[in-house]
Amino acid sequence: MRVAVDLVANVVLLAAIFGLVNVGLVVLYRSTGVLSFAQGHLLMFGAYIMSTVQPSLGYWGGLAVTVGVIAVMGVIIYATTMRFMLGKSEFEKVVMSFLVALIITQVIDLIWSTQSRSISPPTSAVIGIGAGRRPWSSVISLGIAVGVVGVLTFLIFRTVPGLRMRALAHNETLAVYSGMRVHRLSGLAWVVAGATAAIAGVVFAQTSSVTFSLADIGLLAFPAAVLGGLKSIPGSLIGSVVLAAIFTVANYLLGGVLGGSVVYLFMLAVLLVLPFGLFGRRTAQRL
Repeated sequence: MRVAVDLVANVVLLAAIFGLVNVGLVVLYRSTGVLSFAQGHLLMFGAYIMSTVQPSLGYWGGLAVTVGVIAVMGVIIYATTMRFMLGKSEFEKVVMSFLVALIITQVIDLIWSTQSRSISPPTSAVIGIGAGRRPWSSVISLGIAVGVVGVLTFLIFRTVPGLRMRALAHNETLAVYSGMRVHRLSGLAWVVAGATAAIAGVVFAQTSSVTFSLADIGLLAFPAAVLGGLKSIPGSLIGSVVLAAIFTVANYLLGGVLGGSVVYLFMLAVLLVLPFGLFGRRTAQRL
């Protein structure tokens, strides 16, 4: 019974982390057409910043500063690189995102080297769940993730800027000629992607440590977005839950070795049947 409770708790928390990463990824893709492979590196950068500022500012102050810094970093990334990708092919944008990820890695190595760091949770209290006990910090982290995802979903689907961001992704050239402030909207999408990645990095690093391997979380979360459909926020969230469950159970049964491999194999199997994901839509292109 206790093992089951622990597995469910781990699935819920990991799904929340995947969901945070993927909401930023989907918002970015829907708004700018950029399939960013730098999300995991923004996540890692956020964790390193939090580990540095938390001793002076505390958990909540450190979290606020971290989110602000990575959000600003998102604007800088757009202004210095992705701004010039407007109208370019998706392949070119993906290559540029890889370049951004490499630059982030080098900056982190320059500032912090490869030294392992840590982030303290907001509280050390525990809560009894069934036959097991879980830290209250996990509940707080889950609440943060659900709240952020809920707010972003509302902004994307229920506000005028959200509508314009979706229109921008549909046709960048038409958006420019229609008078939309394309660069402002695209910069806003990068702010959202950076902020969600920073929060995910802080939440995950509380349960492990701050190392370069944190970037792998972005790669693990990516199949969930693909599985749900890269333009569907609800789909990416459902995909996050499904793949978090698969990853957690696979690690438990296989000794924590092949969980990632099982996730990618599952994604490939689904895409063979549903190439656009569970909630993705087939798109027509004029030749």
